[in-house]
Amino acid sequence: MDELKLIYDEDQKDRKEKLWERDSKLFVKRDKIRLERILQLIKENKLRSPADYLHAAMILQHGKETKHYELAHEFAKRAADKGYTPQKGEVDPLWLSAAAKDRALMSQGKPQLYGTQFRKKSPDGPWHLYEVDPTVTDEERAKLHVPPLITAKKWTEESNKSENEKK
Repeated sequence: MDELKLIYDEDQKDRKEKLWERDSKLFVKRDKIRLERILQLIKENKLRSPADYLHAAMILQHGKETKHYELAHEFAKRAADKGYTPQKGEVDPLWLSAAAKDRALMSQGKPQLYGTQFRKKSPDGPWHLYEVDPTVTDEERAKLHVPPLITAKKWTEESNKSENEKK
């Protein structure tokens, strides 16, 4: 569905251009509008293709509730199970299924499985890799196209170093 691709592209553009840094209220408003539209399309049973499921999953991943993240996980997995190959500029559906699962767990105060989620404890504070379930292996991560846990830890260190250099 062309509308879902357009919504997805707008979502990614806002993030690529870091709209939240220029106008956080507009960023939140646009995310809310996209989420409401996706939920309406789901209710109307308008998602048909694997691409539709991937595009909806990304918007749901940016939702605000556990149920949004769980639905994002389900839809990204569905896109992957149907063999969807991401087009240029699109996210990998396997990785997105892992990230949505991690975000759902994080929203419930549980450890994430794959190590895709980071947070700051305060807006000006350092990045932290959110708690990760130690029983999940890098081999399991690789099956979902998630880099090894050491890569996530290095990203945290490099991001904090880069932010400190800006100060």
